[in-house]
Amino acid sequence: MFICQRNKAIYTTACTYVKLRYLLVMKATIQRIDLCQNKRILFLLTLLIGYTLTGCQRNEVDPGYGPNGEPRLLKFVVPGIPPANIQVDQATKQIIVTLPASFTDASVTLLVELTPETSIDYPKSSLFSRQAPGWTDWRLQPGNLRIVRKSAVPQTTDYYVTLRVAGPLAFAPYTGSRTITMEPETYQINFPIINFRDSSATGLLQLTNVATGQTREFSVSPSQTCGSPEISCLPLTIEPGFVEPGVYRVAVRKINGRQAEVDGTISIQKGRLALSENSTMFEINSLEDRVLRVYGYNLYLDSQLSVQLSNAAGENFRAPLLRSYRGSTADFALPAGLKAGYYYARLVENGQPTALSTRIVVGSRFNDLAIYNIFPWKLDNSSTDYLLTASKTFSIPVILKSGQTYSIPTSIDLFAQRSSSKPEGLGSLRVQVRLTSVTNPSQTYAVPANAEGRWLFTIPTSIPRGRYQLVYQQVESNVTFETLPLEREISIE
Repeated sequence: MFICQRNKAIYTTACTYVKLRYLLVMKATIQRIDLCQNKRILFLLTLLIGYTLTGCQRNEVDPGYGPNGEPRLLKFVVPGIPPANIQVDQATKQIIVTLPASFTDASVTLLVELTPETSIDYPKSSLFSRQAPGWTDWRLQPGNLRIVRKSAVPQTTDYYVTLRVAGPLAFAPYTGSRTITMEPETYQINFPIINFRDSSATGLLQLTNVATGQTREFSVSPSQTCGSPEISCLPLTIEPGFVEPGVYRVAVRKINGRQAEVDGTISIQKGRLALSENSTMFEINSLEDRVLRVYGYNLYLDSQLSVQLSNAAGENFRAPLLRSYRGSTADFALPAGLKAGYYYARLVENGQPTALSTRIVVGSRFNDLAIYNIFPWKLDNSSTDYLLTASKTFSIPVILKSGQTYSIPTSIDLFAQRSSSKPEGLGSLRVQVRLTSVTNPSQTYAVPANAEGRWLFTIPTSIPRGRYQLVYQQVESNVTFETLPLEREISIE
């Protein structure tokens, strides 16, 4: 924020020059008038000279201030907006800012010039988003700007800012693809828009299904220019489960009622099938719910989908698709004879098994205790190496290294909140994993959770190398609850 002061000396000299020149002109005028016949005119001219001298003397004392000495705004500059688009009305104290057609900024830092010994009262100025001196971000919304003059009797002036658009809201000709395919990978399309920015930086992009009449809305804001300095881009992210496949009309609506529609329609089609490898990471299917919930992409009813379930005991089940939520969440009918345990699910399309599979946890109840996965614990942000995946057969052991720390996320929080046998919080809860030797079942080892977290376990170097069966346990008030044995053996190396 820059507050500039006027040069008082220059102002005083200019005012004195104006007074002298005005007096000479008045004297010459009076000499040309017959004083006997024009006394009335002489009297009026004398009053006018006195008023001029008095008024000039007052401005000389308070240069640039209002008629009563109140502070004033002398200049209002907004970066990115031409000076011709900013009008300051000193009589009404209104500042009219006309936003350029392609303007996209969400906030700016103002440049202003004020009268001498004058400052902005930030806490009393709604124009600024952060109410503290020196914090001058303007969110480009209507508001007041309060100016305070530092004098014996402080004086204030409020200016009010109003935003206007340069013209009607409209889409520029859309030259992008009229057919959009929803793939597992997220990408973005841009709609060219004119005069989008007003007192709100965002709007709602509406997609209306031509066949069903259903509308989905997405919050959008312009990101950049779109092929022309006068046109902005409204970006729309296309992601799995974006909308139902179909033909759509595209429109945009602002909160103040301004709206526009894209010429023509856009066809949105389903893309490749995909499953989330860790679809049950924070979800457990239960016999009580009577459905198997699987997460993925493009899982629509018209694809004739089902899942083929198998467990370590060699049992196989088939579950047909019941319902789908925009292709990203699919519920499959629970097959008869299915028991609680860990399953690998392979997606079947039109009766043919696909290469897509995922791991499913099935409990007797929704809040049963279960192991979601196992992976090496890392402090950095590198990708997670999940060890329990459906891409490996049940006969391949899970390799854990002696002395290394692993994360074993479970349904501990969900289980602890069940209605019966609810513990007094989790403070007294003891968590551990039990390892039982496959070759000698009498040899068992309890590995307590680390102090850093109840999902973290460090494999002790004292445990002999070999093959083990893993069970997760939690002890509440001397009562032990545990999961079903893991579907694969553990090999400690």
